[in-house]
Amino acid sequence: MRNYELSLLVNPTLEEEGIQGTLQQVTNFLQESEGIIQSQSLLGKRVLPAPVLKQNEAYLVSFAASLAPENVEQLEKKLKEVKNVLRFLLTVKKYRAVKTKAPRVRKIQKPLMKEASAEQKIELADIDKKVEEMIEKIQ
Repeated sequence: MRNYELSLLVNPTLEEEGIQGTLQQVTNFLQESEGIIQSQSLLGKRVLPAPVLKQNEAYLVSFAASLAPENVEQLEKKLKEVKNVLRFLLTVKKYRAVKTKAPRVRKIQKPLMKEASAEQKIELADIDKKVEEMIEKIQ
C-alpha cells in the first residue's frame, strides 16, 4: 500500500447535494479499489487560472488515501467516467523526515572581575593610605 493524494476539480454549477453525491461516488471508487481513505476535505470554490472544460471556476476537493499500486489504473478509469469531475490529479505522497535543530548551548561568560591572587592581595591599611593621599592631592 502506498499513500496517495487525490485532488479533484468538481463542476461549479452543482448544488450542495450534487457535490456530496459526487464525493460519495469517488469515495465508493476508492473503497472498491481496496483503498483506505485517511482524510477528505472540500476546499471550496476556486477561480481557475485557465478554463477547464469551459468552466472558469470549480470546487476543489482533496483526498488522502492508501492504495495498492496495481489498483491505481482501475481508479483512474473510473474517475474519467464521472461527468461532474472536470479534472483530477493522483500523486504519490512522500513523507520527508522532519529536520530538527540542535538546541543552542550558551557559552559560560567569564566573570567580569578577576579574583585577586595571593600576590596581589591588598590589605585594608594600604587602601586607607592611598585614599588619604588622594584626598591630600585634591585639597
